[in-house]
Amino acid sequence: MEAFKDVDMSAGNPDRPIIASKSLDHTYEEMEAAIHECLDALGIDRIDIFKMHEVRQEPDWSDRAGAWQCLLDYKAKGIVKAIGVSTHHIDVVERMASVPECDIVFPLINYAGLGIRKGSHPGSAEEMAAAIKKICEEKPFSSEKFSGNFEIGVPLKSRF
Repeated sequence: MEAFKDVDMSAGNPDRPIIASKSLDHTYEEMEAAIHECLDALGIDRIDIFKMHEVRQEPDWSDRAGAWQCLLDYKAKGIVKAIGVSTHHIDVVERMASVPECDIVFPLINYAGLGIRKGSHPGSAEEMAAAIKKICEEKPFSSEKFSGNFEIGVPLKSRF
């Protein structure tokens, strides 16, 4: 890929950029194709982070079991280093706290609560912040590892 033409993309290079990708796919075969598309397009042999994108409330998680199994298998093979989900849904963030194989949760949060969902209804920024706090308490990582300036416990409006 042109963007990486002067970068040593080998897995052992400590200066190699972190590669993250995601897919909306539902089946094992579709997710497998998405992983290979990423590998081929970037000319790499390992992806640092791969997420199921835009996971919604049930039955979406169950309907995408094949895609999740593919991510688990590719993580076991060492082709994908960390797996997870991206979501706008509070209930999905809460559920991921109890999925031990989930390494990464990329939730939507903004002070106005725009686009945040709770089940089939709108959710609030405060509810999403509480779900994020819960996952930080239950997973082996902390809020210190969030990108940007996200601080749990600080009122949302005071950060803007």
